[in-house]
Amino acid sequence: MNLSSELTKQVKAHLDEVRKHLGTLPADERQEILQSIESHIYDALETRSDGEPTQELLSAVLAEMDPPESYGERAPIKKFGSGVKLLLVVLTLLLGVWIAYKISPENPPAHISSVDAKQPPVVVSTSPANGDNAVDPDITKLRVTFNKDMLTDRMWSWCTESPDTAPKFVSSGTRFIDKRTCVVPVELEPNKTYVIWINTQKHDSFRDTNHQPAKPYRLELRTGNVLSPNPIGHWQSVDFVSSSEEFHPQTKSWSEALELKELSFLPDGKTDRPYWTWEDGILHHSGDNTDAKFFIKSITEEIYLFLEWMSGDVINKGLPPGYYVLKKTKPGTDRSEQVQPVPFELGLNTLSEKDAIVIEQVSASSSSFAVGDTVTVEGKYTLTSQPEATLLLTATATTGDGHSRTTDRQHILVSRGSGGFLLTYKIPHSGCSHLAFYSTVTGQSIGGLHFGTENQLKALIESTNNIQKETL
Repeated sequence: MNLSSELTKQVKAHLDEVRKHLGTLPADERQEILQSIESHIYDALETRSDGEPTQELLSAVLAEMDPPESYGERAPIKKFGSGVKLLLVVLTLLLGVWIAYKISPENPPAHISSVDAKQPPVVVSTSPANGDNAVDPDITKLRVTFNKDMLTDRMWSWCTESPDTAPKFVSSGTRFIDKRTCVVPVELEPNKTYVIWINTQKHDSFRDTNHQPAKPYRLELRTGNVLSPNPIGHWQSVDFVSSSEEFHPQTKSWSEALELKELSFLPDGKTDRPYWTWEDGILHHSGDNTDAKFFIKSITEEIYLFLEWMSGDVINKGLPPGYYVLKKTKPGTDRSEQVQPVPFELGLNTLSEKDAIVIEQVSASSSSFAVGDTVTVEGKYTLTSQPEATLLLTATATTGDGHSRTTDRQHILVSRGSGGFLLTYKIPHSGCSHLAFYSTVTGQSIGGLHFGTENQLKALIESTNNIQKETL
């Protein structure tokens, strides 16, 4: 079903409004409620439209649903006098008569007018979808939605076909989250096919409010691989969610600006941020002394990293963390520039004998290292002459004053010893790229090396000679 961008925004706005009223419910319950509401909206639109849904139809569907504020915490019940109680009883009876009339077979409500009450209920959607062959093995629930209101008091039949394809059903937690949607907790394994029957000829407890059993439905799924927790590379933030199950690549959950824009994981447990180190799925923050878990998933053939965000509310109030969702990419792609490995020449080296910088690969948006190009350098370093230093990637100007702004991705703080680095910058002016150690005490260079094209290195030598002549 094609839904215009404007109608999609309205659906999202409705879900966002509901989310505001869900309060402190557990993250998985919030997600189940939101998914159920979203499924109900789209099912109703698809059932009641011949082509592309209209604004009028969407407005009608939303008007029939419970208002977002009804999902909030219940207000305390007030005590009333006997006269008020009698009035409430009369009003309740009148309301019941009116509802009975409105939902009579001669006058059914709009959202079920296309469903024959005499026909048995049928499955309209499942999560994961039937036939999905790349299901995340970490999901903890299966979900089914019917086309009619169902009996919800422990009325379900989640059945298996054989022991070889049966999931492990968790003993408690199966429930209807609304009148049409039921969820069941499960434990899945990677690389395995599962077959589940929703009702069978023999077991038919899924029934509508007229006690008609739902038509048996065969659900077949296959889980994908569990990716090894090797995060080395560059990651760009794409969303922020309360749980990994809430993330959908086509629908953004977080509407505000993302505080964490990007993050690079380096070899030897380091990152491009001096305060973060990583090991075995844990990102340690030296300043806050916090350990955030991260894990990697493959979703629609793309690689995503989910990182717990240890905010002040998490650290100080003990609230559950949300997750940054980061997509594996190449440095520079957030600037709409694709970088590729390029050839380069090494030039002047002013490092002391105690220190070393080894460039293993240079990637750039062009091989000319022109002004405006994005350049990424990967390599290893050894620092012996100082307790610590800043390793900075910048450009030595051959014309002009050479002044430029630096970003967090251009430098890292390194300690005495050896390690790896991944630095990126955008060439600000004509000159030659320069990778060097800088003292954290004086701010002065303590040695580095230049690289670029052959002509840039020659221009740097000429520029240096001219400066020396002018000085003399």
